[in-house]
Amino acid sequence: MDPQVESFIGEIRPWLLRQALNICKDPTDSDDLVQEASERFLKAFATHALPREERERWLITIMANRFIDLCRKRKSEKQGIVDPTLERLTLGQPSDPTRLSESISDETFAESMKRLSPALRDTLKLRLEGKRYHEIAETQRIPIGAVGKRLSDARQKLLRMLAPFLAPGDH
Repeated sequence: MDPQVESFIGEIRPWLLRQALNICKDPTDSDDLVQEASERFLKAFATHALPREERERWLITIMANRFIDLCRKRKSEKQGIVDPTLERLTLGQPSDPTRLSESISDETFAESMKRLSPALRDTLKLRLEGKRYHEIAETQRIPIGAVGKRLSDARQKLLRMLAPFLAPGDH
């Protein structure tokens, strides 16, 4: 592993832990989330030379996506619900399901993000960094309604770009 990348992870870990605790509200889950995000980041970007700010954005994006996956999983487990997509796809047959975040590589996601317009991409990045709608509106000097519209448009465009990488029923 590149010593600079390893050093970067060590330096940023306390900040990532604070961010994770902010969204998880549980120290154990926060630590697990940071560990998984760090591992995924290292797997995807160990050989890429990215500026520090870009690395920070990627880590927070990976962490946010993983947190969403965990929330969905817990909600389903809590309700005792089987994933309807898997149920529909397998029709009760045994399967080896993979998480959506594992079916799309970080590089593919990064390329899709680059293809968004700068306005949509910047708004989505701010939201992934944990900013609230009103904070994004103030930062970008746009109405709060425009923030919601941009986020909706960004999600829809990402879904269309990533659709070829998804199994039927995943979107």
